[in-house]
Amino acid sequence: MNQGIEEHAAHRAARMSGLRSNQMIKLHQHATAVFLLPTERIVARVSSVGHLSRLTTSVTLTRWLTNSGVPATEPADLEQPVLAEGHVVTFWRHYPQPTPKSTPNAEHLGRLLRQLHQLPQPPITLPKWTPLTSFTQTLAHANSVPDTQKDWLATRAHELIATFEELDYALTPGLVHGDAYPGNCLWDGDHVLLGDWDEAAVGPREVDLANTYQGQRFGRTAAELETFGRTYGYDITSWPGLPMLIGIRDIHTLSSYIRRADMGNAAAAHELGRRIATLQRDDTAANWKAARAAPDFAFPEGAKPEAELQEMQFPVQGRRSAGRGGLGERAGDHEGSEGDLGAVASGGQQYRRAHDSAGRHAALSRRAGAPGSSRG
Repeated sequence: MNQGIEEHAAHRAARMSGLRSNQMIKLHQHATAVFLLPTERIVARVSSVGHLSRLTTSVTLTRWLTNSGVPATEPADLEQPVLAEGHVVTFWRHYPQPTPKSTPNAEHLGRLLRQLHQLPQPPITLPKWTPLTSFTQTLAHANSVPDTQKDWLATRAHELIATFEELDYALTPGLVHGDAYPGNCLWDGDHVLLGDWDEAAVGPREVDLANTYQGQRFGRTAAELETFGRTYGYDITSWPGLPMLIGIRDIHTLSSYIRRADMGNAAAAHELGRRIATLQRDDTAANWKAARAAPDFAFPEGAKPEAELQEMQFPVQGRRSAGRGGLGERAGDHEGSEGDLGAVASGGQQYRRAHDSAGRHAALSRRAGAPGSSRG
């Protein structure tokens, strides 16, 4: 996707929705382009038009979730998605993340998933969760992966998909987030929200649990995993299908690295090659690292510089309901596949300070219902 076209699409969609975008700031560019509308305290996500159905479902589902008392990120209270300039644009409440506070962890996620998996079936049609669909499409068009590695990855993906279909699952199937891991959690005051609902579906609940265990490749400890399982209420390590789901997650996380390598990102290409090599030798204990690039943050011409933004009088809420949601900066874990939830923290303090000062908390007018009960 052309960045200039995406920015133009974001401006166009904002105008169509009655939002001010004159000081719009690009926060992130990945599979989705993400822009902050600082005077609105809203984040715009610009995606390919082929994602219209998925994003419509994501907006509808998150509205139902927040109204059901689930701590989920919240779409802006306006009619959406918006079609503009051949793209699909969605708008979300912005959540600047407090820099001094620790990032949400596996225990927070376990509690959120416990509540999510207790819900009744949503009153909307959700797709069936199918593994590695986007990966196989990405791999087929990749120009940065040698043919021998492409063949191996395609065969491995096929084997994992076949095994997934044949397994017996211990938990009752139902609503799954589809991309649940601690890096998709955000702070909202003293509460933690679960965001990035683009892959929500109906499927085995084990799918939402396995991703956190794959985080061992990124330094997640045995103690954190034990706490995660205890908080959720089920020890998935006793289920024989866990290695298969971790294998699926391993392959799934390659998608964004393939796209970045195809765009000429040398760091991503290097890490991609290293990850494929560890998979080919079946090294399940190898540590993986995030190939961090320079942050995409940039003030547009004429926008207020950081010092001036810090003095903008954005109202700040006190203690907020956990059932509210939105988009913000994400920090901490890097085992996720995309990093399209608001702006992913790149570790740059200048980026973080500017991001925080650009969007002080303010509430949009959606209210959450009573929290769901815990799983017995």
